[in-house]
Amino acid sequence: MLDLLIQEGDSVKFDTPLVVLDTYPQLLAARDAADRAVLVSEATLAQARRDVRVGRQESVATVDVARAAAEQAERVLARTKPLFEKKAISRDELESAQTAVDQAAAELRKAEAVADRLDDIDILLAEQNLEAARAELNRAEAELRSATVNAPSSGTVLSIDVRPGERAPAGTLLTLADLARMEAEVEVYEEAVPRLSVGQPVRLESPVLQAPLTGAIRRIGLEVGRQSLTSSDPAANTDARVVKAWVDIDEVSTPQAARFVGLEVIAHIDVEEVP
Repeated sequence: MLDLLIQEGDSVKFDTPLVVLDTYPQLLAARDAADRAVLVSEATLAQARRDVRVGRQESVATVDVARAAAEQAERVLARTKPLFEKKAISRDELESAQTAVDQAAAELRKAEAVADRLDDIDILLAEQNLEAARAELNRAEAELRSATVNAPSSGTVLSIDVRPGERAPAGTLLTLADLARMEAEVEVYEEAVPRLSVGQPVRLESPVLQAPLTGAIRRIGLEVGRQSLTSSDPAANTDARVVKAWVDIDEVSTPQAARFVGLEVIAHIDVEEVP
């Protein structure tokens, strides 16, 4: 179930956590599992490096011992041959010395073959597994971050469309607006558009306002359409063609405008005062 971290009317800074979605617990567990997998892979890699290092040390020692034994057997055979030629020893003793040389040579070749097979294959495999585990951790962390909705910009929470404990809907969670800069969207009858200019002063009135809002036209639309707002006067034209204009609210009027986001107002444009 989702958790709200803010209330309506709260002012928030950019990237402030606003809502924790109902997927957070599962994604947190997945992230923790991925984190543990990285630790296991790191330990496996460290063990593989130790095993290879120890194996190499033992292999070098074994080769040294086998080489020393082979050299010793060669020396014994070298001393035995002259003695056999002088008939100081029997043929069996000569053959025994030769056999010892052959056996020592075989042991040396075996030790060298084992040493040659000691490569980095186990280390490379452990490194690949660690890289894959870290990639999975990065993915899990990204998904976990997506379970928390942060403020895309600084602003004020205007409305919240969900309640604590609910499941996250497919639509809007909340409405956030920057009330430090207010604007009004004005519909102007098409016949009056030629008299409009960017920068013209505008006065915005409504019964709920303590004083009219003031501003200036920032942009004038290019498309003529049907009006979306109509007067309560029965004689008013309800099917007029209009062009939209956008008005920047003056700094002095902004605090009052910020209290009535979405307010319907009547705009009075001074078409004769053009900067």
